[in-house]
Amino acid sequence: MMRRSARAILITKDKKIVLIKRTKPEKEIYYVTPGGGIEDGETPLQAVKRELKEETGSDILSAEFLFHFDDYEMQNSVDFFLCYEGKRGAPTGTEWTIYHSKTNQYEIVEVSFDALKKLNLKPEKLKEQLEDIFKKRGYSEKAI
Repeated sequence: MMRRSARAILITKDKKIVLIKRTKPEKEIYYVTPGGGIEDGETPLQAVKRELKEETGSDILSAEFLFHFDDYEMQNSVDFFLCYEGKRGAPTGTEWTIYHSKTNQYEIVEVSFDALKKLNLKPEKLKEQLEDIFKKRGYSEKAI
């Protein structure tokens, strides 16, 4: 059974994309968008707001549903939202309080759209989706 989750394409005031850089021993460094599982009784939008607070410490000014993606490799059924960041505080989630260690590292990074295309982003197909969305919205690769 696929896990239901919600993830954010989080845009900063400086028009950068916020990602979580993951480093694990004997694995290639990879990047993911902030987000995670939808809890019982939560809507996908409520879940993405909670996950952003937990993983990045971010409050958002606005959120818009972008698309749904079934990631069969990771057994995730994901709703993606385009979110614009308001204030950022300290992350509160277990990623930082329990699981972050020398062998399981999390790092919040901000990248341009141009830099995003060169990263090992998971899921890989997300890069194509984002490129299409940003082009349709008239975002230049250098601006975001």
